[in-house]
Amino acid sequence: MTFQSLLDLEADTQSFRLIRAKGNLGQMIETDFDRREAQYQIAPGERFRLVVEHDLRGFELCTLQFANAKWAPVPATCDLNTGFALIPGSHSDGSLAYMRETKDLGLNKFVLVACKPALPQSLGEVAAEKITLDTIALTNTANELRQVNEDKKLISVGLVLVE
Repeated sequence: MTFQSLLDLEADTQSFRLIRAKGNLGQMIETDFDRREAQYQIAPGERFRLVVEHDLRGFELCTLQFANAKWAPVPATCDLNTGFALIPGSHSDGSLAYMRETKDLGLNKFVLVACKPALPQSLGEVAAEKITLDTIALTNTANELRQVNEDKKLISVGLVLVE
């Protein structure tokens, strides 16, 4: 099974929220869905973070970004108060971190994979080593994730248009 097939079958597309660094941090900005299916739109270089609104306490997290035909890991942490996944996580002082996209314009896909008690070995290695994934690694990951019970995993997808 391909990784995209797994996402098509199992991924939740309603839990991602985009929060901009400027203005009201609670404000969620959404675009029309007819704009290349993006859920959110940001300008190049604009600071933002993503939140996945599920209680993921006790789960191990791995977030991947797909842009310009490459998959790469993005840091994520779990907010211990809400259980929500914070992407790209937080700084060592506890303040929230933000991302900005300056070179991968167009549609960016963010995928959060959460497993309890631990991620499949392939994803654990990717998250720890911060390496990009090739097609073989993605297929292996998809097959490993298919073996994880539904109540022990969450796969969530968010689409961000950078233009």
